[in-house]
Amino acid sequence: VGLAVTEGRVSPALVRGALPQQAQGLASEIGLACVAARFDVVAGIGQARALFVDSSLGRATGQGQVSLRDETMALRLNTDLRVPVPGTPGLRVRAPLPVSGSWSAPRFDGSAMVGSALSGQADRLLPGLGQALGGGAPAVAMSDCGTALGLARGGRAGPVPASQAPAAEAPAAGAAPTPRPQVQDLLRGLLR
Repeated sequence: VGLAVTEGRVSPALVRGALPQQAQGLASEIGLACVAARFDVVAGIGQARALFVDSSLGRATGQGQVSLRDETMALRLNTDLRVPVPGTPGLRVRAPLPVSGSWSAPRFDGSAMVGSALSGQADRLLPGLGQALGGGAPAVAMSDCGTALGLARGGRAGPVPASQAPAAEAPAAGAAPTPRPQVQDLLRGLLR
């Protein structure tokens, strides 16, 4: 099963439980450059082959399983985010985020994210302090939208976010504009 989405928007209410307490007041929508997921499903258990999100808050990549039998999940997202917090230039959060529970009520264990945010703030005030305290998780190897979307589509070509697409040649004079993808284009091939 694959899912490939480009140029989307998400309500902050959907991710509020995953964010540190200080960042709960996100007011605007979160822009998505891409979401790419591909799961191999055997006997009702989906194992993640690709799980990647590139958003206006940053990037997350992950691994884990989802159960179609009882609609539960056990995922681990590795995050590299810049969370807007009033009165700061934003908290840099680089930490794992375990996600478990049911699809309708996921549980986010954000304790490592809070520690990462605090050590990042300490490191900003006194360079090296956050690292000495054991914070500042090492950089996670992050993919890019093009690679992740290719995996999600099973190797087939498709649209990539405009911000990451190669420069297009100028259309010929009088040529019709290229149509934007429709919802049915996003879902095409989902169950192939």
